Amino acid sequence: MTVLAGFLLPSAEGTELGPGSRVELPLHLARDLQRQRLLQVEMPAPYTEVYCRSISADPPAADLRHMKPYFYLLGDKLQRIVADSNQLSDTLSQSLRERFRPILDHSQNTDTVPSSFDHTETELYHLGRHSQQELESWQDRSHDRIATAPLVARHKRRLQVAAADG
Repeated sequence: MTVLAGFLLPSAEGTELGPGSRVELPLHLARDLQRQRLLQVEMPAPYTEVYCRSISADPPAADLRHMKPYFYLLGDKLQRIVADSNQLSDTLSQSLRERFRPILDHSQNTDTVPSSFDHTETELYHLGRHSQQELESWQDRSHDRIATAPLVARHKRRLQVAAADG
């Protein structure tokens, strides 16, 4: 099958892509072309074995936002379409497991999101922050107080009036 280079790479000089050519494509397009067995998807740099080993060595110290702003989301999608993705899957789960506690610590003790958090971690930070504020509000008893329902209060008044008359 011939793939026209101008279709995928407007700046390409030739009219066809040769075998073994490397082209960066959006994930949805690469996934669809791989399903049709027209190409082979390779891992982007932040998901290669070298990066996975460096992340696994000390997950809390890794700057995931610098690597990819949507590190976990893209990694999850990549592991579904790349054949040999066991190491990626292990790295993603281990990294999030080991970074989870520091994320919650930050959410409960600071007002600013660390710049090393990717999108998923930032969302977890905000959820932790919201939960902390809800807990503090509950502890201060600033939530709505439990009150007698109006129907019960009217019934109680009626019983008191009936007892006073009787």
